Amino acid sequence: MPYFVSQTFFRPDEISHFDWMLPAEIYNLLTLIRRDSDGQTLFIALREMQFLAVIDKNEVFFVDGNGEYLYSGDEGGRVIKLAMDSFSPSQRDSVTAPVPCRIVCYSPDAESLFKQRIIGLLGPELKRYRSARQSVPRQKAKIIPLSS
Repeated sequence: MPYFVSQTFFRPDEISHFDWMLPAEIYNLLTLIRRDSDGQTLFIALREMQFLAVIDKNEVFFVDGNGEYLYSGDEGGRVIKLAMDSFSPSQRDSVTAPVPCRIVCYSPDAESLFKQRIIGLLGPELKRYRSARQSVPRQKAKIIPLSS
């Protein structure tokens, strides 16, 4: 039975942003995962970095699992390091072409983290997530005894 976990995240002021061409494979996986989620926010671990990718309807943002934790009143939560948003799939010529998007940096090291680590780890983790959740087709087994 599925269960739901509530998480709180804090979004600092934007430090910078830059345009990026998101590889088609990653964008297409995000689209399929979003479609299958029935509008729910999804959490995908980037285990090698101890980061969490949070996939929402219009953006994907990343938090450091070992990073800063803040409180505001009685609410506590992780701090967003960077986000991908403003996806423009209509600007590509085919489904195999990259998708323009914007990367928003909320920490000084966000751009280098994204370019050097996150973008390389995201695709394989999305594939792993999706393949683990695809339904297994029903099969029938026939057992034949070997003894006479």
